[in-house]
Amino acid sequence: MTLTSGGIITFSNTYTPIPVPLVTAPILISPTATSITTSSAILGANVTSNGGAPITVRGTCWGTTNNPTTNCIPQGGTTTGIFSHSRTGLPTGTPIYYRGYATNSAGLTGYSSSGLFTTLWLDLTAGAVTPTTAIAGVPTTFSSTITKNGTTGTGASFNTLFQFDDVDHSTVFASQVAVTPAINVIPLGTVVASASYTFPSAGTWYVRACADNNAAFIGTILEWQEGNNCGAIWTPVTVVATSGTLTTPNCSIPAGSSSCTSTVSWSIANPVAPSNVSQNGTSFSSASSGAMTRTLSYGSSPFTLFSNATTLVSNTAIASCVTGTSWNGSSCVVAPVFSCTGVTPSSATIYAGDDTGLVMNTPKTYSATNTATKCQFSCNTGSSWNGTSCVVPTCGDSVCNGTETLLTCPRDCKAQVIQF
Repeated sequence: MTLTSGGIITFSNTYTPIPVPLVTAPILISPTATSITTSSAILGANVTSNGGAPITVRGTCWGTTNNPTTNCIPQGGTTTGIFSHSRTGLPTGTPIYYRGYATNSAGLTGYSSSGLFTTLWLDLTAGAVTPTTAIAGVPTTFSSTITKNGTTGTGASFNTLFQFDDVDHSTVFASQVAVTPAINVIPLGTVVASASYTFPSAGTWYVRACADNNAAFIGTILEWQEGNNCGAIWTPVTVVATSGTLTTPNCSIPAGSSSCTSTVSWSIANPVAPSNVSQNGTSFSSASSGAMTRTLSYGSSPFTLFSNATTLVSNTAIASCVTGTSWNGSSCVVAPVFSCTGVTPSSATIYAGDDTGLVMNTPKTYSATNTATKCQFSCNTGSSWNGTSCVVPTCGDSVCNGTETLLTCPRDCKAQVIQF
């Protein structure tokens, strides 16, 4: 306020302007990417200025093109300075552009420059299966080489699925899952996976392996490609059956002996150890083929050919007494010959080495092992029964019999009355 000479008071308004701060987007520098895997990395940046307003959110963005504004996730901090956080779900084996971002309370967002890295990649494939032959009913171990391509290792063990099938692969006959060791980080690593299977029958079967798969085709290793885990082809496997032949000839026991010998021969096709051939339940050879002279006792001797405890063939060899002999319980002996001639039994003539105990016109049985002869006998012409045996009559025995007459033996024969 000013008083002039004219007595007039005047007013003036003088002030100094106060500057208002200008709010800008936050400033970020130095994007970082560490701990890169097949599908994750730790991303970060450095917020050097909040742009004149408090930071409300900061984080990182990634994409497959430069200066990404997608896949942005906050890190959680609201201050300036260096920050980082883990990002997952990245595509494997893919170039990834990334950068940091921050937004202040004025709603302004700033970005760092872009960085670039490539996620690691991993691919597992299964090779052809070996062996290509097997024996039906016998467990066989099958193997496949699992190859790891890529810039990282599996990090852990994984499953390998083995499938076993006949010609039609629409429905797999059987499967086995083998736990496979982890493969290290070398660019091209391999490991052998194995599984055992027993084919039920002979013929042509097929096998393939599928890396990082269980029976439900579910894997645990993140791969660049998931559709090439199985072998490109089904490996044909020729399955054969084990069979055998066993020859066990019979033999004849000579007189005076209790046994005879027989040459036993055998052969096993496609043998599986242990093999053995036995007689009467006792093994006498473990060879898969051969011939051997064996002693047979009187009667039957069972022989059996085995392969891997499985009975292939069973035969029986018989030892019997040679013709003209018979078994007496301990050996083969010559049997007595008994025969009757004439009319049996009323008027037979007996020829025997021993007539002890003969009774006129009474059957007598002569017996030996395996033989029995019964004859009813009468004395030969010219002989007569004296109560004990057949004898030729002689004069003086007071009996007129046989060929005796009054003329030839008057003592024994009385006078004959002739009637006219």
